[in-house]
Amino acid sequence: MTTLKKIDKDSSEGVDNRLTFFSIPSTNVGIQRSAYKEILPLNALNQSAGPFVFRYFGDSLYLDLSKTFLSLVLSLERKDTTSGEWVPITDGEAADLKGDKFTGVAQYLGLTWIRRLTLSINGVQCYDSGIHYAYRCIILHELGADKDVSKGIYEAALYYKDAADKDDSEGSGFKSRVSRFAKGKLCRMFSHLDYDMARQNQLLIPNSDVIWTIYRNSDEFLVHTPKYRNAATLVANTHTYRLRLHDMRIFIKQVDLSMSLNNAIARHLEQTPAKYAYRKIDIRSVFLGKGRQEITHAAFTSTCPRRLIICFVSSPAFTGNSALSPFTFEHANIRSISAEFGDSNFLLFRMILILPIITSFAPMLICLWVWTSIIGQTLTRELSISV
Repeated sequence: MTTLKKIDKDSSEGVDNRLTFFSIPSTNVGIQRSAYKEILPLNALNQSAGPFVFRYFGDSLYLDLSKTFLSLVLSLERKDTTSGEWVPITDGEAADLKGDKFTGVAQYLGLTWIRRLTLSINGVQCYDSGIHYAYRCIILHELGADKDVSKGIYEAALYYKDAADKDDSEGSGFKSRVSRFAKGKLCRMFSHLDYDMARQNQLLIPNSDVIWTIYRNSDEFLVHTPKYRNAATLVANTHTYRLRLHDMRIFIKQVDLSMSLNNAIARHLEQTPAKYAYRKIDIRSVFLGKGRQEITHAAFTSTCPRRLIICFVSSPAFTGNSALSPFTFEHANIRSISAEFGDSNFLLFRMILILPIITSFAPMLICLWVWTSIIGQTLTRELSISV
């Protein structure tokens, strides 16, 4: 025994002090204290697409990457047609500025504001989301969070359940997001930063140099200005808007373990390096042109996915159109989906059931492949889709 002594040599231990290395136990017997550290960006918060770099300089405390949070402060501005200057939006009472009252933002803005996220530990890049980080967050949330969970911290990240028509200016979700930016006021958001290393509960060992790099999406992608009703007709909002960044910072949880546990882990690290197992999530896109009824695509290589999710989004919304929500997923009149692995072919009928049923069909679509994977043989896997 290392820290406990028996009262009677024939008695059993009253407390089990064994703890799994690099992980938080179910009780706090091995933790002296924990606190959140605030990390400010290293570069200026200009209105460019980034990158915005956050660096945690290693010290003697452990890091709980599953408790990484992003704080954002944004406001909506409109480009004045006379002077060309950017000014805060108004209450929309003026006849020529009524569109300000119906100007909102994309769903789940606290995370969909991010276009790309990378993570480096001790100079080694451990995670790169690619340019579809916003779709990763939306898809994983829609498939993994229930209504009660969405009413909590996700509303702090500006997630409000949309109506069936996401481009309806009278929808409850759209109006809730509009109210957070109404009259040009600042909107403060707090989001749980989602990346692969944050989906495992092992602690990051001390003296680790961690760098998060964030790139933002375009204003055309983030600002949502659907048609609104003026008198008896639907009118398009012709003004130009942008999201102004006022403040951004990251909060990360630090954990201080007991001295005996620190010593035990240090001895263990002298013999074996720390290993972290996590599930990798990839997302890629392919363009389906107008009139195309079938496509075969080499979706992934060198890894075998455990789960495959296929979504269809209209091309204008995907590239950035303020009048359209970028997160309207369409069924695209799919007849069949199959996956080919080596010499085997698998039909994926169940994948169609997760797509919402709508009446319209866009001739040009972006197909998003999302999968969680494990290491497999180096083979090429293909997907065939018939429309």
